[in-house]
Amino acid sequence: MADASALRDSLQSIAEQAEDDMSERDVENLFLEQGFYDALDYEGTGTDLRSEFTLPDDRRPDYISLDTNEAVTAVYEFKTTGRDLPPNESQLFGYMEYLRAEYGVLTNGKQLRLYRRGDDQALSVVSLETVTESEARDLLDALRKREFDLTDPTEVNQFLTDLDPIPLGEQAELGQEHFFDTFRLEADSPFADLLTGMMDLLSELRDEREATFVQGA
Repeated sequence: MADASALRDSLQSIAEQAEDDMSERDVENLFLEQGFYDALDYEGTGTDLRSEFTLPDDRRPDYISLDTNEAVTAVYEFKTTGRDLPPNESQLFGYMEYLRAEYGVLTNGKQLRLYRRGDDQALSVVSLETVTESEARDLLDALRKREFDLTDPTEVNQFLTDLDPIPLGEQAELGQEHFFDTFRLEADSPFADLLTGMMDLLSELRDEREATFVQGA
C-alpha cells in the first residue's frame, strides 16, 4: 500500500547515499534500491515500470510508470549528482507530451522536481535530504500507481471521462505500440487476463447448456 512515511524515508535514504560523482545510472539505481517505487505501489521493472522505453524516434526516457490499464502516468529523468535540473526541463516536457504522461520527474539524487503536463512551472521542488512528510504526501498523491476496478461502472465511466487519447497521424507508431502492448497474449497482460476471466466464466457456466451466451461461445 502506498505510504507517505515510507516514501519520505526512501527519499532521505537516497539523499544520504547519493555521492558527489554519481552517474545518471547510479542515481537511477538508488531509486530502485531504496524503495522509492515500492512506496508508490509499483511492482517493478518489466511490469509497471519500464526502463529506457524506446520511442519511435529512438529517444529513450530513463523510466516510465504505468497504471493498471498500462497507460503512461509519469516520466522520470535522472541526472548526475550536482547537475542543475532546470536546463533539462525541455527534454522532460518533450517526453511527457509525446507519451501523454500526466506527470514528470527530474532528479539528481539530491533534489527532485515534479511537473504536470502543460505547466512549465514545477508543482513541487523537494530537497531529498530534508523532505517533510507533507511534501512526500504531495508526491505520493501525484505519482502513486493508479488502479481501477473494472467491475465498478462508476470507476469505469470516470476512467473513460479522464482518458487522454493518443493521437494518430505523426504519432501513429506510439498508438500502435500501446495497442500491441495492451493486446499481447502473454501472462499477466490485460488481454490475457480478459481471456482467462472469460474461460473461468465459461467453465462455471458449462452446465448451463440452454444459455444463449454459452451456446454462442
